[in-house]
Amino acid sequence: MNVIKFILNSPFDTSSYAKATEATQGERIKFSAFIYAMPLLLLFLFASCGKRYDLAHDGCARKAHLELAKHFDVPVPLGFTLSDSSCHAVTDGFSDFMRYSGSTASTAVIDFYKREMERAGWDITDLSTARDGFLYCSKPTKQCGIQIQQRSNNATTLSLFITQKGSR
Repeated sequence: MNVIKFILNSPFDTSSYAKATEATQGERIKFSAFIYAMPLLLLFLFASCGKRYDLAHDGCARKAHLELAKHFDVPVPLGFTLSDSSCHAVTDGFSDFMRYSGSTASTAVIDFYKREMERAGWDITDLSTARDGFLYCSKPTKQCGIQIQQRSNNATTLSLFITQKGSR
C-alpha cells in the first residue's frame, strides 16, 4: 500500500520508490515476527491456568512422590504405578514402604531388578520361590526388600521396603 502511495505522489522519483520498498520489507519482517511471537505469548499467558494442587486433598500423593526422590537408586519398571506408600522414622534413620501395580510378568520384573539393582551398586540376595519373587538388596547404609507377586488377573504387585541409617 505504501508503495502505491509513493508511486502516485512522485512517479519519476526512484529514490522514493526504493524507500517505500524498504519500509514495506521492514513491515513484513515485523509482521512475521509478530505472527511467530503471538502463539508463544499466548502459551505463556495461559500456561498458569492449569489444575492447581490442593495440598490438603492431594498432600498424601505429593508427599509420596517426594519420598520417592530420596530413593533414586531404587528403580521402578516402566508401566508400574504407585498404589500405596508410607514412611516411618526409626531410631537411627527411616523406613519406607511403597507398593506399585503393573502388568509385566513377575519373572521379567525379577530379572529387571537383578540387573538394575546390581548396576546401581546393590548387593543382591535372591530369596524367590516358584510362586513369588523376593530380593534382598543391601548397601553399607541402606537395605531394600523387593517383593514381586503375580496376581490371577495378569496383574503384578511390586512392594518395596526400604530402610536407611542416618538422619532424614
